[in-house]
Amino acid sequence: MKPICKRSRVLLSALAAAACFWSPVAGAHAADQSAAPAKETVKPLEWLQAQTPPHFAPDSTLPPLTRWGWAMSFDVAKELADRWGYAVEFSGYVSEKVADEALANPGGRNGRCLALVAADPRKYKLGVLLDRQFPEDMPPEAYLRDPQGEFLADKWNKKSLSPEMPDDCLKQAGQLSAAGLARLRTRCPIAVIQNGGEYGLNVLGWAQKYWQQDPRVVAAKGDMDWYRYISRQKAREQKAVADAVRAATPDRLLYVFYTCGGGTHRRGARETYHDDWSWDYSQMRVCADIATNEYYYHDYNSGWIGKDDMLTQALGAKGYELSFGMKNSYDYVCSGYKQDANDPALPVWDATEPIDDNAKAFGDLRLYEGFLKCLYTEGMIGAVAGYFSFPKGGFDNAFSPDKPPQYLAQMVILGRVHALFSHQEAFLRRGDLLPGPKMHAKVTDQPAYEFPTGQPNRRVLARKMPGERKWLITAWAADGVEGPAAVEIPELGPVTLQARAAGSVYTAALQDGKPVLRQVDAG
Repeated sequence: MKPICKRSRVLLSALAAAACFWSPVAGAHAADQSAAPAKETVKPLEWLQAQTPPHFAPDSTLPPLTRWGWAMSFDVAKELADRWGYAVEFSGYVSEKVADEALANPGGRNGRCLALVAADPRKYKLGVLLDRQFPEDMPPEAYLRDPQGEFLADKWNKKSLSPEMPDDCLKQAGQLSAAGLARLRTRCPIAVIQNGGEYGLNVLGWAQKYWQQDPRVVAAKGDMDWYRYISRQKAREQKAVADAVRAATPDRLLYVFYTCGGGTHRRGARETYHDDWSWDYSQMRVCADIATNEYYYHDYNSGWIGKDDMLTQALGAKGYELSFGMKNSYDYVCSGYKQDANDPALPVWDATEPIDDNAKAFGDLRLYEGFLKCLYTEGMIGAVAGYFSFPKGGFDNAFSPDKPPQYLAQMVILGRVHALFSHQEAFLRRGDLLPGPKMHAKVTDQPAYEFPTGQPNRRVLARKMPGERKWLITAWAADGVEGPAAVEIPELGPVTLQARAAGSVYTAALQDGKPVLRQVDAG
């Protein structure tokens, strides 16, 4: 968890990923020999249209993918919705003003988005960003005050919000945030609503020193520890917003809150665990429709490998979510976005080069694909393609066709993996993530939720359909060193899988008492 307004930072970045044409098989690259001579530069729309799109299951009910970042053009948004599994991206936070402007201007970018969805809501799904608001005029009781009754300032505000804010203020905040959604819904349904969080009550690491100066807050906390107290109060705040959103959009597919999940930095048993930089999912789960975590390469983690790798983090969070019956998640994912704004020399990722399992700022995209396959096997049913640096020239800037910008390459990979798992939706929706034979390396009171291979960077996850002898298994070479991964799955028995950098996904069944594997991402 970073300070509020992290995503407003502008870090210029445009690391490119080599691969002009992506084959229908995720992770493979192939030149189109019949294509006309390549143009010197192309725009994102041209590049996307030149790619072979993935094949989605026609009956899939997986939610569409979404984005977080500066909005792309209408034509790119439509292309992403047409062929890559994304929601139609509405631009900007949906305040009443922004909603009214879109409704009043059908020829504008957002007006065209609404018309597209209204004309064919089965094909096109709208994705929006919640307008995060509090009332401008709130009573003194909404703010922290010292023993003398004076307002307490924090690093960002002259008056700091109190965890004991009156319920009526929270109700008004929810109504303000949901008002724009209600306006849009008069024109078309809204599918995925993102509440980007990072507003309202902060986390312990930033705000406890202010809260403990307010006698009213200290009295309300009583003997409860600060982590459980502020988790309860943050949940109270965000449940008021969630209730208003749910009332305004009863036909939505998902309402997500950043972040409302098991916690990627979980350490130790639940009875003693606390975190200065997040809130406890046991309280926060009422604030969103689904669990949501963040997985950003080398952002408060050691990347694909190392002492705090992203998959171990993910499985720690998942185990806690499962304890509350939450099988699925819709996560924020990114294979890197940070670039020194003072360094104009941007490195280019080259698919012909050896795999770098610990690249500095941007993870090797082959390994990113494998990581995403593990997240889906874990139970993710969709994701937000996050990108928090403004590319030099913007998101519509032209580029060499064989060097697509990092943000675009990441989105294509996510679309391909989403399509792959649309064919395995039953496993994601109804299947169970198997615990594996060992306990989690960092969360000592829950299973590891993976199967040991004897090689720490060859990771194997498995799901099983309840009451059926059917399995979904993924093997990933997290360090890029590919090879066999031998594991023993309960009831299925010993199997050997091919662990690849881009991941290998199998379905398995028993025939005449013997395991039969079928790789669904081969070719």
